[in-house]
Amino acid sequence: MEILRLTSDLLRSNMYILTDEGESLVIDPFICEDSAQVFEKAVLSMVILTHEHFDHISGVNFIKERYNVPVYASVACDNNLSRPNRNLSRHFDAFCRMQSWIPDYMCDYSGDYICKADVTFSGCADVNWLGHNIRLTEAPGHSQGSIFIYVDDRFLFAGDSIFRNYPTGTRFTGGSAKDFAKITRPLIESLPSDTIVYPGHFESFKISDRCAGEE
Repeated sequence: MEILRLTSDLLRSNMYILTDEGESLVIDPFICEDSAQVFEKAVLSMVILTHEHFDHISGVNFIKERYNVPVYASVACDNNLSRPNRNLSRHFDAFCRMQSWIPDYMCDYSGDYICKADVTFSGCADVNWLGHNIRLTEAPGHSQGSIFIYVDDRFLFAGDSIFRNYPTGTRFTGGSAKDFAKITRPLIESLPSDTIVYPGHFESFKISDRCAGEE
């Protein structure tokens, strides 16, 4: 299995494309020239969303309209995909200005963006993709709809719930420090030390190298 990371102009968010046996699975899609070229060459089989924030969902409608593939998300995430105030698209320019970890970055997007998941779950769900076991687990805290995507008990696609050198933000609309401490932190602490984390921003890292906590 190959893992390709592309980085968006929207707060430098990461999109991951997993490819095996000629098929591709997309995590947190966005659209740019590079991603459009990748989509044209790939056989897309599904999309999975780590959470509902606009910089991680902006390519959902593009893919659904052109490739007719199912989108997976938690029930909580799906509920917020159609609420621009919850997916942060309505005030995304202001949201960008709040991000102190990218002090010089600005975004001129502000509008209502809505989309819809096709397959939803609560708690946990297992998906078999070309023989790869994908465990989807709710991991609220950064947002109501945040999840962990754990592939083959080795690779963790964590959205904005885990970073190597930055704390997990829980102060945005729908975030909850209480949920993070009660539900998500124990999940993080239970991960094997050799788990490779692919975050929603920045480079991948081993969970044993993580040095940041929550806000």
